[in-house]
Amino acid sequence: MGASVPRILLATARGRGHTFLDEADHLASYDGIVFEPLWFSFHGQMTDYQAAPGGVAYASTVGDVPHRRRLMSQRSRELTAFLNRGGILLVLVREPVWLVNRPDEAVSTYEWILTALGLHIGSVALPAKGSDVRIVDQHHPLAARIAASTYDARIVEEFLEIDGAHVLATNRAGDLIGVEVPVGRGFVWLVPFTSEIDLVVDDLREVLAERPPSEGPIVTEEAELNARAARIRAQMEAQLIEVRRELADVDARKRVVLERDHVKRAEAHLRAALSATNDRTSFEELYSLVEIVDARVGGSRKDVARALGVQFNVIDDIARDSNQPGHGLRHTTDQPLTALPPGRLAAARMHGQELFAAFLDWELKQPT
Repeated sequence: MGASVPRILLATARGRGHTFLDEADHLASYDGIVFEPLWFSFHGQMTDYQAAPGGVAYASTVGDVPHRRRLMSQRSRELTAFLNRGGILLVLVREPVWLVNRPDEAVSTYEWILTALGLHIGSVALPAKGSDVRIVDQHHPLAARIAASTYDARIVEEFLEIDGAHVLATNRAGDLIGVEVPVGRGFVWLVPFTSEIDLVVDDLREVLAERPPSEGPIVTEEAELNARAARIRAQMEAQLIEVRRELADVDARKRVVLERDHVKRAEAHLRAALSATNDRTSFEELYSLVEIVDARVGGSRKDVARALGVQFNVIDDIARDSNQPGHGLRHTTDQPLTALPPGRLAAARMHGQELFAAFLDWELKQPT
């Protein structure tokens, strides 16, 4: 930043020159932000919503929560631009305060940050109090300040799933008390809450003054959206590559399984049942398929159905219709024959295909 004075937004309930988040300029125009997760930090008129950290504030009108969420969504987009330019967001960690319309509609004081970080979790912090702070990153600019702190909450483990995130401090039990998350060229610092806001601001100002100036112009909303779209495309491409790799692996294992003798025989019986031109041959082949599956999986037919994850009737209908003497399919009888009910063969063939597919999946899971 050279000789220029770092511009810091103090979105807190106290401190010299604090500014309500709702009234602040575009966040990307700041170099640093200090945030205290209370509704008062957003707007002075939200004093009615001042529940204690970890508490619930009840909205006065039905539209309060949707309106608040829209405002936070805008600030979240601006926060992304702020971080991409190299800004530092310093969060004084306390439990969130929830603003609630009704049981199924609520918004927390942290939601705008979680959205910017792409975290779909309910909270940043959980209840915990103590003074047993253990510094993990001794070289962090706020290490001394954190070491002298008490804490009002512990940070959830999900933050460590973000690429590059690392622990600044823990308590004696190993709970997270301080975490740094790199985003773009910037950082999110999650540190224990302190009432000495002015000292924290001085620390942040010193850090920002020693950093090189941010490069590039303030990112416009259109540019932010394009950047988000690029990140989403990259994530989707990475996921697609992983899915294709998994499919290739399944395909390779399936080719091995299809060469097993009992699987080849089961498949041959199914194909013969589907191509047969008369009921007798179809049911003989389908029943042979059932016998192979029974012998391979083992146990009662109900056990087999459970092992394969199919309904019992998938196996039982084939076996029962095949062995009905009155239909004359697999057994001869001196009694007059009765025709199969309409659609029975079609249903049996469908069951045969379902049974073979489930059998193949089961085989894929068996040790080689």
